[in-house]
Amino acid sequence: MEGKKVESPKVTSTAADIAPADMKQHVTYLASDELDGRLTGTEGEKLATQYVADCFQQMGLVPAGDKDWFDNFDFTAGVALGEGNSLKLNGKDYIADKDWRPLTFSQTGAVPASSIVFAGYGIETPDEATGDDGKKIETYSSYAHLEVKDKWVLVLRYLPEGIDSKRRNELIRYTSLRQKAMIARQKGARGILVVSGPNSKVVEQLVPMQFDASLATSGIPAISITDAVADELLKPAGKTIKELQTKLDNGDLMGGIDCKGLQLAANIVIKQEKKTGRNVLGTLPAKSEPDFHTPPLIVCAHVDHLGRNGGSNSRAK
Repeated sequence: MEGKKVESPKVTSTAADIAPADMKQHVTYLASDELDGRLTGTEGEKLATQYVADCFQQMGLVPAGDKDWFDNFDFTAGVALGEGNSLKLNGKDYIADKDWRPLTFSQTGAVPASSIVFAGYGIETPDEATGDDGKKIETYSSYAHLEVKDKWVLVLRYLPEGIDSKRRNELIRYTSLRQKAMIARQKGARGILVVSGPNSKVVEQLVPMQFDASLATSGIPAISITDAVADELLKPAGKTIKELQTKLDNGDLMGGIDCKGLQLAANIVIKQEKKTGRNVLGTLPAKSEPDFHTPPLIVCAHVDHLGRNGGSNSRAK
């Protein structure tokens, strides 16, 4: 694929000035199904960069890359489970990618056996938080009167289902999983366990391992678990995740729950997946002796895109 030529662009038929017909020619090809979204490091990106190189050549530019027209670069394309992941509850083993899965931003390594507490939706708003109207919002805390230091904190994934749209807008900014993990860490928790809950009606109970491009961990072990595993954790307290989620979704206030008698240990291994992308570099030679007092003009543009599935950054439905 590296050296494969695509259908040559018809640059000779284009005008010197920017024209809609010329733009349509380029966009029609670059946005075609054949290029599959042009995600960096994919076959579609290689086709797109080859097309740009062919255009450059027909325009009279000369190659300026490390490899002819191209300059390759390595990047982190995603994350996946590594070897050696484990989760044990009082000696019982749970299966990675079936019963549980580390979150992308989880701290890795061994986590000693620790007790567990339930902290509702794991949301806490700052005292000074304001809404879109600039007015102070009503404080919300899932941690009121709950001691979580050196314990696993079990929290629900989203935000209460039954709240009105105004309250939803006030709380939504504090409900990302990374935000919930950071709050748990600030309170001294050993780690955070996230459960979707049956009321959420998700397609997949475990949170997908989607690369979020920050490359930063939350500084705390962070794990997604199934509803069934959550029910096992809550069993000593005589509760189910369905019961607790329904109560919270109805707006009822509720204190934290100590899952007494349970000890959860983990080993978290996440590997980064590396891929290679490539830039296209061309130079338009000066027609006369260059003036070294005048810097060259550098023109840059993106040719890659989000790929067919789009990931978390796409606005495609």
